[in-house]
Amino acid sequence: MRIMKIAVLTGFLAAFAIRAPLAEETLVFATGNGGDTHPNALFMHPWAQSITNDGKGIVAIDIRDGTAIANATNAYDRVMDDVIQIGWTLENDVAGKFVRSDVATLPFLARSSTEGSIALWRLYQSGLLDAEYDTIHPLALAAMTPAGIHLAHALKSVDNLGGAKLIVASKVNADAITLLGGAPLSIPLFDMYQAIQRGTADGAAVSWTSFNPFKLAEVTTYHVDTRLGTSVGVIFMSKKKYNGLSPAVKKVLDAHSGEAASRGFGAFWDKERKDGKEATVARGDKRTIVELTEAQTDAWHQKLRPLEADWVARTPDGARILAAYRAELAKIETGM
Repeated sequence: MRIMKIAVLTGFLAAFAIRAPLAEETLVFATGNGGDTHPNALFMHPWAQSITNDGKGIVAIDIRDGTAIANATNAYDRVMDDVIQIGWTLENDVAGKFVRSDVATLPFLARSSTEGSIALWRLYQSGLLDAEYDTIHPLALAAMTPAGIHLAHALKSVDNLGGAKLIVASKVNADAITLLGGAPLSIPLFDMYQAIQRGTADGAAVSWTSFNPFKLAEVTTYHVDTRLGTSVGVIFMSKKKYNGLSPAVKKVLDAHSGEAASRGFGAFWDKERKDGKEATVARGDKRTIVELTEAQTDAWHQKLRPLEADWVARTPDGARILAAYRAELAKIETGM
């Protein structure tokens, strides 16, 4: 019996060693996604593995997929409680915390997730966002890809949404749809397919990145490819945990964080957007994809100007932050 117990214990320790390589510091990273999902397989896992590879004997990342240990709605609390050391979430899931960073969610600002993510990181580095990053240390920031409009039927005119009931994923998108003449619906994204299929919703205001995981091409046929509001994502640690790490561990983490990591995260989302659109077009079934003309884009932008004014009015240092974000985007567009 004793030999069996020793064998069981030895097996347990061996399994643990495989999961978390010996290192000065092991950090648990809860992705909140399935292991085979694109964000994990194509960005988060390789990113975490690169830290483990470069940090041999210094730091290792213990990746935990799924929602058992943390999910998008509780990742912030799990990190603060040190249940996990690295988390991933959309900042709008931490109610009222990241109001300044919401500048990156406004419509028609960034041309891509890559550019928006770089600009947002530079804004963070400038110190203008310090008040809301008082408890966390971001490792990468992502201005997610902007939403378009995807419907089960055609619009009579792109000049007005004509009361179309559209599922939205954020307040900025809800406000945008209202200003464009639609009716926003707050329905969980996992229920989008059924809601559109049953006619509860006419469609959704989401990015092309939603098409692969939610199979939206099966229930939508009319698409307006535009740049409505989006969300901000963050991979982060608690400031307390990060500050308590040794200089050697910090050096490895810093080498895989910051602007370069944010650029990479943004590039991942841009490719997901491109792939989602191309896969939808490649289906070959009857559908319409509307690319707004420059005049139509200007008209939509003008209709959504109140969103910027409202954001500036209710956000501390709103005007200064919006101007600084625009300035960073302008630099990036010229290659700076």
